[in-house]
Amino acid sequence: RRLQQHIIPSIFNMPNAGVVIVGLSIGHTAEPVPSVLLGGRLYTKRKEYRYCDFGGMVNAGETPHIGAFREFAEELFGMDSGTAASVSEKLCAAIVPEKLIGGRLWVHKKTNYVMLLVNADDVVQVLGLMDREDRTKSGIDVLFSLAIRNDELTSIALVGIEDLLRNATVTDEIHNVLGMRKLDHVDDDAHDQESSTQSACDQVLRLRPVMTGPGGSLSTVRAALEEFIESFANLARADQDDPIAVGPAVKHRCKSEVGQVALAFKDAPSSLERQFAKKYVFDMETGDPDDVLTLLLLAAHPLVDLRAVTITPGTAEQVALVRWILQRLGLAETVKLGAQSWPRHQNDEGGNISKARFYRNFGRQYCVTDGTSNLPVCQRADRVLVESCDEQTTLVTGAPLHNLHDVVRNFPEFRLGRWVAQGGFAGEGVVAREKQMDKFKGHQTFRTWNFGGNIPAAEAALASDLILKKICVSKNVCHGAVYDDDWHAALRRAADQADMDSKALHCASARRVGLRMMYNAMDDFLRHRPGGKKLHDPLALAVALDESVCELVEVKLFCQKGKWGSRLCPGSGTWISTAHNAQQFQRVLLEGPCTEGRQVDISTSGARQRRWKNRNKQSQEVVDT
Repeated sequence: RRLQQHIIPSIFNMPNAGVVIVGLSIGHTAEPVPSVLLGGRLYTKRKEYRYCDFGGMVNAGETPHIGAFREFAEELFGMDSGTAASVSEKLCAAIVPEKLIGGRLWVHKKTNYVMLLVNADDVVQVLGLMDREDRTKSGIDVLFSLAIRNDELTSIALVGIEDLLRNATVTDEIHNVLGMRKLDHVDDDAHDQESSTQSACDQVLRLRPVMTGPGGSLSTVRAALEEFIESFANLARADQDDPIAVGPAVKHRCKSEVGQVALAFKDAPSSLERQFAKKYVFDMETGDPDDVLTLLLLAAHPLVDLRAVTITPGTAEQVALVRWILQRLGLAETVKLGAQSWPRHQNDEGGNISKARFYRNFGRQYCVTDGTSNLPVCQRADRVLVESCDEQTTLVTGAPLHNLHDVVRNFPEFRLGRWVAQGGFAGEGVVAREKQMDKFKGHQTFRTWNFGGNIPAAEAALASDLILKKICVSKNVCHGAVYDDDWHAALRRAADQADMDSKALHCASARRVGLRMMYNAMDDFLRHRPGGKKLHDPLALAVALDESVCELVEVKLFCQKGKWGSRLCPGSGTWISTAHNAQQFQRVLLEGPCTEGRQVDISTSGARQRRWKNRNKQSQEVVDT
């Protein structure tokens, strides 16, 4: 279902589909190599083998991704159609859109062929094929060794991706083959495994014509394959001690540092999946409508695993508002809910909810505490934060830092991988004069709401070594991010597309519900305030999803007489924004997994599948706001 949410309706009509298996081979060369697995067939009349990916015709009633995985199982493992269909369903359920190379499906228009680029490590993990004690093989090496002869497959080959792409537009020959197994003689006692696995130095591999040339299928996926190569190059250059850059600690020994990282991925998420942001926590208020807009974008975004929402100050009506939104998006049972020093402020007035017209677009859901409700009971925010955050979590804050201060002060075991705050100020001496907005020109310091709302809390959080990376999306940039008629039109297009996708799939997705809810609320907002709305917190979220949305410099923040400023300070571990890309800002928030650009590198969790299952189940019953 999650794959289907990202397939445009026209793709459903494609008659052909296949799988390209890639991975990091560690068993055939002295150094690990990003590789692709190719299946070969002997053409008896021409007396030659030709190689390609695994695919064929999509059967009646199948979607392209189901058909692609079925063809893969039939060809590589020699399975009958019934068994292959069962394997296909299992792979489709587990290999979600983020795990596809490039985050989407590819279409070779010349042959109407849908292509799924899949990491071999994901396949062996789903099917339980990896031997944990065998540290000489990666996922793609395992699949290479398990190929079974059948009518569609008589040879299997492993080729470096760089070698595959180098001459694919001008020739169909590859001379540097990592490994090749001729399967024709596997039943012959005179041909054992060693003789059927042939040396790379005496082999020439020929590709099928459909893959080569300027219009070949390899040209369609070239950019994604090159990005896959680059992801491993980045890992090789990464600091092994930085959990945000490298991920889980590497315990295995291998032929190189890159090989160590590759082996660590066998017990961790796939390397490509780790390019996408996963675990998020949002700390918010309701004094400004853009906090609710940020919550809607977070909850509806397909690349976000929202773990918790904490609220300042945490009145009963604020909590009921957030709970209502989470319920409508199918997240009420999976997202923890916290409020500042709960229930101290439960009966307070405030939060700007009762009087502001914007909040009339949303309902309230007060929690029943008699044991008959599955809705989340509100807890103390600091306790929710310590339970929900770890070194692979991003915390986005759009409120004064009362809750973050409480957890840093009260829980020494608290750890946070990345904190993206809407707050702070960068001015003279940090931002070039030509990039300064008129209202900020010449200023080194300025009053800011979130950091100024609790100055000791902001200073403590910025100084805390419990937070590995700190990014401030500052006032000097946020005031240039405005929700106007153009933004409204772009949101409408995204909401309409989500509607079309949901109708094609006969279900109401959380993305559709969230975007439509946001559009309706802002449509009413603009009718009464046509000047638009500054998007402080949504810009911080966009930077959390893709740090290249803003230009960032490393600084040290300071506060003088209640005003915040910053000074350039390389090596501080704290970054602040000096400018933003307006088009990329909008694209990152509205286009989801098809967004281009640099993504953050944080590990994921298996809870995403449970979250999406609950989300789609509950969203079925939701009507438009």
